Amino acid sequence: MKTRAIAPATRRSTETVVNRLAALSPVAFFLIASSVGCILLVSPDERGTHCKFRGEDTACGTCLASRCRTEIDTACFDDAVISPTEQCAASADEACNRIPASALSTCLQAQCNALCYARVGTSQTRCTESFVGAGLACSCGFGTSVTTELACNPEVYPRTRCCAPPAWPGPALECRCDAISCQPSSDGCICILSDNLDSATAVDCKKAPGGHCCATKDRCQCRTRTCSGGEREVEVCNKQEVACPSNTVEVDGCSIRQ
Repeated sequence: MKTRAIAPATRRSTETVVNRLAALSPVAFFLIASSVGCILLVSPDERGTHCKFRGEDTACGTCLASRCRTEIDTACFDDAVISPTEQCAASADEACNRIPASALSTCLQAQCNALCYARVGTSQTRCTESFVGAGLACSCGFGTSVTTELACNPEVYPRTRCCAPPAWPGPALECRCDAISCQPSSDGCICILSDNLDSATAVDCKKAPGGHCCATKDRCQCRTRTCSGGEREVEVCNKQEVACPSNTVEVDGCSIRQ
């Protein structure tokens, strides 16, 4: 039998802890109360499915539940980690900045940073992640009747460069934070900004011995042929060498809060 002592001075309410335990051990659990606190007795063979946490029905909480499930379950009784995580998920306030270094905070930053952050002001944009490149790229519309809380910028999506029409933000316009995507080609490899990629897609492209890397405005190619008119030769193709497409300008991010 595995035991865990819950001291009232360092734990939130007994009810909250019991709710977490009930989610992990739906078959049976025992609560022994005393004047100084309580002890939860848990059979490791009877631990159930997953940890239940406050705020799991919000956009941030849903992301954590789907993308950081193992880390949530592991931290379920580590109050120093789970308490600010619950507050972050439930309220999207400065608690998001107080989650201590842990497997859960690492997962949050990598997988749910676009939704789990301290929000200031009101969202003016409707932003979505790329369907194919989830967690890697995003896009936003402005002036729609429905807005979202998704943060869409290179700080959250570090592989991206954000590009928008010169009149952005405006109705019927789209701002895109597309990610650098480098793919093999018949003569080497080519890099562009795209939302059609996954985490295994390369972030750069290097020239073979005797080869050349040639960049234009919105693409860069490493190949055996020399660079031609309108191309500039670079050492390596990567995000630094790939600018926004024609008829767009680079912006700091696509999501807007006021």
